[in-house]
Amino acid sequence: MTRFGLATLSLCLSVSVAHSKTQAENWPQYRGPDRTGIVTEKNLAQSWPDDGPKELWRKPAGIGFASPIAADGKLFLFYLNDRKDVLEAFDAQSGSSLWKQALATRYGGQYSGTRCTPVIQGDRIYTYGADARLTARNLAGGQQIWSIDLLAETNSRLTDWGNSSSPLIDGDMIYVQVRDGGNAAVCVDKAGKVVWKSQAAGGSYASPVMAEVGGAKMLLCFANEHLIAVNPTDGKTLWELNESWETEYNINSALPIVHDGKVFLTCAYRNAHCGLYQLSPTGATRIWGGKQITARFQAPILDNGYLYANSEGILKCVKWDDGKIAWSSKPADRLLEYGGPIVRFGEDKMICLNSGNGMLSLIKATPQGMEKLKTLKRFVEGDQLWATPLIYNGKLYIKAKEELIAYDMSGK
Repeated sequence: MTRFGLATLSLCLSVSVAHSKTQAENWPQYRGPDRTGIVTEKNLAQSWPDDGPKELWRKPAGIGFASPIAADGKLFLFYLNDRKDVLEAFDAQSGSSLWKQALATRYGGQYSGTRCTPVIQGDRIYTYGADARLTARNLAGGQQIWSIDLLAETNSRLTDWGNSSSPLIDGDMIYVQVRDGGNAAVCVDKAGKVVWKSQAAGGSYASPVMAEVGGAKMLLCFANEHLIAVNPTDGKTLWELNESWETEYNINSALPIVHDGKVFLTCAYRNAHCGLYQLSPTGATRIWGGKQITARFQAPILDNGYLYANSEGILKCVKWDDGKIAWSSKPADRLLEYGGPIVRFGEDKMICLNSGNGMLSLIKATPQGMEKLKTLKRFVEGDQLWATPLIYNGKLYIKAKEELIAYDMSGK
């Protein structure tokens, strides 16, 4: 059982990976171009054969919980192998390895492996290790451009379950949270220079998100006890949410969802609850709250006014505006378990991966209800299957225990 998150980003993220109408939608970071978890690619299979989507290839890929990403016909995966954090590039069509680069990691605690999903911008790819090492590499061949030890920069300790804050890039700046130190967040420029270390302390596992309120940007950090708003230019605290989000393990790891001047938060463990807040330049006011969604680290998907969420293993649909539960899956369905990822495509379809037993399900999910279209028991080998599946160019890619597997998802 884990207590860390695979965390996420802002709707304001600027991604400059080129693509054309003839190419698949690039998926250059955790949960896609806008970190929504919604696939817009067309001509995908809306149903599966009885034995599931056809396997195309599988490749060894170490261990870890970072999700695969893709751009311009290439896949990228960040994983642990032989005590090294490995970043490997694959040909998306054939699975052939294009290049592989590695750095030794100091993290060897519980649930070994990478946590943070890389992010691509321009001709670079950035990784953030469980040991808080932020690294920039050349996208074409993986050559290291720079690497920064943010543990040393912030006088932090490598404790608990490592760092899991997937990097946020906004303009020329890169933002991450750092665990167990004097600074909750750090800003690094693309030259590899630390621009600021936040005034606020007490970082947690979630990725920062950027919000625009009243014409100005603020960096939102879901820290270990509450939400903190930070000035993205100097790291000074703008305000702190006057509401307790502390858990027994100081774990807040689910990505905050920012939309239309509001932010949604959710946590599990002790004090498990959720809430929607109206943002202002000076604070956040609760619109509604309760226990409708209690997510450990898999962030909900917001689509057309409804949140679709893994709430301690139960798939739920909750209305964004007022928190009313539209429906919940039955515990006996066992679609997800507490760490199971979800991804949405085809306007009303979802893929659910049971993180404990490898069951893969194709679901039709709308505000009106849920329909199980196909359930494939023990389809993916292993457990702790927390990496979010990737749909790219008509294929479904799943990070299994120690493999990367490609399946046919084309609608042909």
